[in-house]
Amino acid sequence: MQNDPYNNNEDRIVGNRDQQTGGPKIRVNSEHDSELSKYFGLVYMIMFAGVAITTFISWLLAYPLRETFVDFLYKGGTFAILLVTFAPLVLVFVMGHNARKDASKTVNLAIFFIMSACYGITLSVTLMASNVGSIVNALGVTAIIFLLMSIVGRNTKNDLQRGRRTAMIILIGVIAISIINIFLRSTMMEWIIDYAILGIFTWLIASDQQNIKTTYYQLQDSGASSTTMSNYATWSALDLYLDVLNIFMVLIEIFGGGNSRN
Repeated sequence: MQNDPYNNNEDRIVGNRDQQTGGPKIRVNSEHDSELSKYFGLVYMIMFAGVAITTFISWLLAYPLRETFVDFLYKGGTFAILLVTFAPLVLVFVMGHNARKDASKTVNLAIFFIMSACYGITLSVTLMASNVGSIVNALGVTAIIFLLMSIVGRNTKNDLQRGRRTAMIILIGVIAISIINIFLRSTMMEWIIDYAILGIFTWLIASDQQNIKTTYYQLQDSGASSTTMSNYATWSALDLYLDVLNIFMVLIEIFGGGNSRN
């Protein structure tokens, strides 16, 4: 940024720690809260734009273009399935690489929106296997979870980042177990996996919200460029987008009694 607002003498910050309490430094200038709110607004705007794209693509393929899409999957076979599954993952890694350098913010946004469209293709398969009631219930509960955990993440004084690595390790374990269960076909294990994923990503929403705030202050303190700030906003939007998407999909499975999984 060209002008670092934390150079203002009215902002009472000493180093990285509070000299009296030894705790994390506290920012008391209301101007900083205003700038942080604008940054959160940018993150949310990008995230909801991605959600809108995913929603439109998934609806388009699951309903108006259902027969055409099913025919594509049938004729494409394994290649089509692998393309739909792994294309978004490749784009996620590209975005992660670009977020950590002054790559073009326009390119990063384009990648994010393309990835959102790809996930729309993946989600359409789930929607085709689900009833409308399950989808509506999952949508409502997802919105409530996101709202509540966002409030927690932005306002809690507890450090939610300490358990982040543990959560990711558990998630990797859950994914491994779910792959094994493809062959075991244990209904009980499927329910355990669903609720484990729901719990992990619910917690990650709060953790990611807190991490957005922490990252914003770190970037401001380091004098990061506007391009870097925008790239990290896009990356933060991706984190929240994936949290919401995973919660929504697992809730569809829970409300649908596992029909969408089958």
